[in-house]
Amino acid sequence: MKFLPLFLAAMAATTAISGETKIFKDSLQVTVGEVKIYASAKDDHTMGAFAVAQSEIKLSGNASEPATLNQITATIPNLNMPDYGSSLTSAIYIRGIGSRINTPAVGLYVDDVPIIDKTGFSFNFVDVAKIGVMRGPQSTVYGRNAMGGVVNIQTMNPFTNSGTTLRLDGIKESKDFSAYISHNHKINNTAAFSVAGFYNTRDGFYRNQNLGNSVDDRKMGGGRVRTIFMPKDNLLVDVSANFQHTDEGGYAYEYRGATTDKVADPVAIGAISSNKKPTYWRSLGFGGIKVQYVGSKNIISSITGFNLINDKMDIDQDFLPTDTFELSQAQRQRTVSEEIIIKSSRAGRWQYTNGLFFYYQWLKTASEVQFFEGGVQMINTSMQAAMEAAGSPVHVTLTDDEMDIPGTYKTPALGIALYHCSTFDISDRLTAQVGARLDYERTKIDYNTWSSDVEYVMDYYGQTIQNALPGAVYKGSTDNSYFNFLPKISLTWHSPTGYSIYANVASGYRSGGYNVQMFSDIVSASFRQHNASITEEEINDIITYKPEHCINYEIGSHIRPNSHLAIEIAAFVANITDQQVAQFVESGFGRRIVNAGKSRSIGAEVSFMANAIDNRLILAANYGLTDARFTDYITYENGENLCYDDNRVPFIPQHTIGSTIDGVVVRNNDININIGLSLNALGDIYWTEDNHCKQDTYAQLGAHADVKYKSLSIGIFGRNLNDAQADTFYFESLNHKFAQSCKPRHFGMSIGYKF
Repeated sequence: MKFLPLFLAAMAATTAISGETKIFKDSLQVTVGEVKIYASAKDDHTMGAFAVAQSEIKLSGNASEPATLNQITATIPNLNMPDYGSSLTSAIYIRGIGSRINTPAVGLYVDDVPIIDKTGFSFNFVDVAKIGVMRGPQSTVYGRNAMGGVVNIQTMNPFTNSGTTLRLDGIKESKDFSAYISHNHKINNTAAFSVAGFYNTRDGFYRNQNLGNSVDDRKMGGGRVRTIFMPKDNLLVDVSANFQHTDEGGYAYEYRGATTDKVADPVAIGAISSNKKPTYWRSLGFGGIKVQYVGSKNIISSITGFNLINDKMDIDQDFLPTDTFELSQAQRQRTVSEEIIIKSSRAGRWQYTNGLFFYYQWLKTASEVQFFEGGVQMINTSMQAAMEAAGSPVHVTLTDDEMDIPGTYKTPALGIALYHCSTFDISDRLTAQVGARLDYERTKIDYNTWSSDVEYVMDYYGQTIQNALPGAVYKGSTDNSYFNFLPKISLTWHSPTGYSIYANVASGYRSGGYNVQMFSDIVSASFRQHNASITEEEINDIITYKPEHCINYEIGSHIRPNSHLAIEIAAFVANITDQQVAQFVESGFGRRIVNAGKSRSIGAEVSFMANAIDNRLILAANYGLTDARFTDYITYENGENLCYDDNRVPFIPQHTIGSTIDGVVVRNNDININIGLSLNALGDIYWTEDNHCKQDTYAQLGAHADVKYKSLSIGIFGRNLNDAQADTFYFESLNHKFAQSCKPRHFGMSIGYKF
């Protein structure tokens, strides 16, 4: 830790700067009449805006625009948030880095407030004005779980968007209906507020052929409130709160055949046929208080955030008509965070940002795995195989038709970090940035899981003994602490003709944690091994996975020769150690995260946007290439070591393509008519570590037309117009293959009124 005194000294030195004070109007504040609206606490040039690949989506409130994060897939280079499962399964990937379960690898902020857990990543946009995406590690400033990048969502400012909006949306094929109301009100030049609410109901796109009902139906509602108060010209207080509740189906996993010819197909290929309807409900709340003060030397910001999640999932874990096993899981989560940011507010060759971040998360998970006749039979088969392999004369058969494995798990987490960034104007054309973050995180798990008593019959040298086997009980705790040092350095050269070239080296990490869902496999293993005991040390080794680390090397260019053209180009190499990979365990009774050694991701990105004919025609296109491969990954499966070196990392699209063309057909004081076309594509996506199956690259066409007459607006849109047949998720379990297909062709309509 020799760097710590130097790191702290650099932070302390930046608070003692003297010199002429000058506010950077273009980066720190926007004047609207007599009102000064301050920008994001982290959104200025000292945060490396010159030396980072970034994209921005501006929204105007049309129904054809993205309504959730997964609808921006492929519109941003090398970004994929697949739409599958339920609102719980919020996987997101950027540049070959991502997470399917547990901790995210991409950070998410809403009005500067972090959403700590990816369970809260899937929500409906309400009054969203802009979505910004920074690609590549941003951990020096944004900390944990930002090694893939950061998504910043900004909602509408009530000072600049006054009025009331009513809107009704519908989608024909899924019988989707939404109602939305929003009111933004500027009270005076020192205070403004906004309040909004929505309700959505949906029958769904997928049906269960076995039960004859909808799989992905949903009822959802929520709202948000935001108040901005500026008692002085240099003081801002921004308070926001968001709440959404969803009650939905999900997990529309089609049967795709057996993994071996020794297993017969229990249902037709392509059928969704579980014998119990999967359900998921969630109450989600998040918000915060931001206080920003502009002094003579520094801009000081305090951001206090909160996250609240209550949810429950019930799912038929075998996804077939057979009675094998089911999972019920409920989470209760509370998170508080605090961040203090001190930035320079004067002109000069040296600009700086200091930060202190703290968070604490409470999480209690209650789960129950129920084994039915098919599941008990699988345990019996596994027990017999193990005893025969050991040459044992004993044969044990469980005779109960059902067995329950409930459990409660408390997994609190605490983190604290210090960071510093300095930007130096070496010359009028050359800028350097250096930064570092010292991050400490402590995780803990208290577990208490058990199984019900079961009856068994034992055959020993021809003698039959019938008895009761006491249930297994596992109760204990473990904790882990991690220090992470996250440096960053970049150089940017600025051309006098409107372009810049940059190079940077940045580091990032994704938190470690615990595989709670592995406990069902641990308990069932004690029966498969004839009630053999598993030590606490062995349990800790099974359930614990370490943080994942990344170092990213990047070069790129921002080209903006005029106000009508913008081009972004980037190339990167990311080296990842302790790669976290999600796996289904061999028994089929659980899934886990394992550290899979090393991988590397090589890729490139290009984005283009142009407007012409007095902004009546807008063209945009982007392409992302990612080649993500394991470089050191040896695993043990089915009694043998398997080497997956040079195999592609699962769930990462090799290509992403996004393009749009929007045109204004009519524009005058009373009426505006806009039309647009879009094409998004992604693939190839490999689904397993051995790369034996993949989704080929596929494309989806979209179109929209919007008419606005005075305060009335009407829009129509279509998605997946070419009715592309592709999978958004695939997995194998219990010798069977399953997948969820993308949503079919569908059309929608919107009617809105603003006054």
